[in-house]
Amino acid sequence: MPIAEMLTTDLVKTIESVGDQAKGHFNAMIETAFQYRRHQSDITMAMTDNSKSAVESVIRLSAFSVNFARKLVEHEASAVKKFASVKSPTDLLQVQGDYVRSSINLFVTELTASTSRFVDTVGEMTAERWPIATAKASVAA
Repeated sequence: MPIAEMLTTDLVKTIESVGDQAKGHFNAMIETAFQYRRHQSDITMAMTDNSKSAVESVIRLSAFSVNFARKLVEHEASAVKKFASVKSPTDLLQVQGDYVRSSINLFVTELTASTSRFVDTVGEMTAERWPIATAKASVAA
């Protein structure tokens, strides 16, 4: 076999081999792109679930805040009525002391309750939702 034919045959085989390798790499890239898209979809779903849970928690905490605002308005209205009924300086000092004590008690009670609700809500979200998102995200990685 002449050298020219051998070189041509070797060149054709090399080009075919490179073409097959390139085709294999291209197919692998396409499969990787599809896997990436599937994992992105899983991550998006997990984030959507977590967002829904977070919104529900914010709504629940907001309802408690509205309830506290109602209590505060009632407390202030009661205090105004008591201050309006004062007849002497001694009564004024008594009503003022009662107002300060009851205001502090109201705020401490609400602060304790709201802190407890917040910790419970964060604990609930952490325990139930975030491991799901972490698992889906780790599969994607």
